[in-house]
This record gives sequence, structure tokens and C-alpha cells, in this order.
Amino acid sequence: MMTKVDKLNQQVEATRREMYAAYEQNPNDPYVLQLSQSLDHLLNELTHALNEHPRNNISRNL
Repeated sequence: MMTKVDKLNQQVEATRREMYAAYEQNPNDPYVLQLSQSLDHLLNELTHALNEHPRNNISRNL
């Protein structure tokens, strides 16, 4: 079963790949900024989810 953290990680990676591809096509496209903002939002959600469930945070287990 996929956890919230797993789903967010997948969304982060998919958005990051899409942003890089859009940037390579046209760095000045406003869509790149939109994707960057979406990525920031997802990373904030991921950080929040990791802080809610410390056992999912690998760095705390090292």
C-alpha cells in the first residue's frame, strides 16, 4: 500500500521532470514558473507529511 509520503514523492519527481523538460524547450515560458510553484507546494506538503510521521523520515533513522 502506498503511503501519503510515497505519493507525494512520486508527484514531486513527475513535476520536477516536467519542469525540466519545459525549461529545456523554452526557459522563458510562464509554464516553467507555474511548474516551479507547483513543485514548491508539493515539497512543502512532503516536508509537512514527513514531520507528521517521523518514522517515515529516513534521516531520523540514521
